[in-house]
Amino acid sequence: MQLPDEPTIYDYIILSLRSKDHIATFNWDPFLYQAWVRNIKFTKNLPYMSFLHGTIGLGYSKEDKRSGPLSYQCRADGGVFEPTPLLYPINQKITARMNL
Repeated sequence: MQLPDEPTIYDYIILSLRSKDHIATFNWDPFLYQAWVRNIKFTKNLPYMSFLHGTIGLGYSKEDKRSGPLSYQCRADGGVFEPTPLLYPINQKITARMNL
């Protein structure tokens, strides 16, 4: 999944915020991160991002305790960023009964 070459809503969201801002998203798709990467070429004043349920565009290295683009090399010895599990909603919610 790849963003088109022309500007998208993701680009507008990224560019409307600054480094003092923070985007916390539940989206799994890679588009927000792709927009952030392509807009870093124009400004370093971009918001921080948190992917609360994970994203298919980023991976993690347990050894380095770093995240980055999925399958990119993360260190000199050739390790790569591995996919992270996505957090899905559960089928049955367990609710506690309260005695009032």
